[in-house]
Amino acid sequence: MKMSSLEAMLCSIAPPKAAFDHVKTLKVLVAARRECSFGYYGDDGHSKDFERGIYALTAITSRPGKRPEIAFEKQGSHPHSCEHLDLSVASPQKGALFVSVAGRNLRRQLIMEDFDRDAEGWYYDLQSRIIMVKRQKPKSDRFSIIVSTEKFDPICMAGAPGGNEG
Repeated sequence: MKMSSLEAMLCSIAPPKAAFDHVKTLKVLVAARRECSFGYYGDDGHSKDFERGIYALTAITSRPGKRPEIAFEKQGSHPHSCEHLDLSVASPQKGALFVSVAGRNLRRQLIMEDFDRDAEGWYYDLQSRIIMVKRQKPKSDRFSIIVSTEKFDPICMAGAPGGNEG
C-alpha cells in the first residue's frame, strides 16, 4: 500500500465515548491530485486476537482523473463496525455528472436540506467546492465510489445518470 500525505486524503472518525465504542460512520475527505492510499484498521479493541490475524485492514485508495475513483478493499476476518460512509471530494472546477457506489448511481440533490434529510445521495456545495456523498456502506469487502467530473452540459443534466428526472 502506497502511503500518502495528509493533504491528499484524510479520514476522520468521531472519538469513541467509551473504551469499546464502535465507529458507525466513516468520514473521508479526498483532495487528491495524484493516486494515494491509506489503511483503516480495526479489531475488537480489548483482546490480543489481532496477533492471530483477527483484525480488519481496509485499503482506501484515491485515483484522480475525469472519473475519480475511491476504492475500498478490506482484508482480515474481523468485521468493521462502520455502517455508513460520508465522503467529501474536493472539486474546485465544477460539480459531478454522476456519483456511483458499488456500480449503483446515487440520486443527486439540488437543495442542501434535501441532502441532509435523505439517507443517501450526493450534493455539490458550490460555496466550498465539495461534492458530498453519503450512503450505507456496501456489504462487500471490495467496492468503489466513482465521482465523475468529466465534461458535461449542465443544462442537460436532468437526463444524466443520477439526475433528478421527473
